[in-house]
Amino acid sequence: MDTDTTETNPEENKSPKQLRDLLKSYRENADMDISQAADTLCLTEGTVRLLENEEFDKLPEAPYLRGYLRGYAKLANVNSS
Repeated sequence: MDTDTTETNPEENKSPKQLRDLLKSYRENADMDISQAADTLCLTEGTVRLLENEEFDKLPEAPYLRGYLRGYAKLANVNSS
């Protein structure tokens, strides 16, 4: 009589949070709409939308993109290193 006694961890079944969800949650937790986030990050609203939609192919080169993402990390008071 084989019985499986292994327990499953519900955290293991969760998929990783999408970057778009993470960026949006950072902005919302900072109590900002897209326009306010764009002003705070010194970006255009279009750039903020592209970031939150993960449309990286429409954004500038990687060094700029890293800077944009660091700005989002600052919105959430997260260490961006």
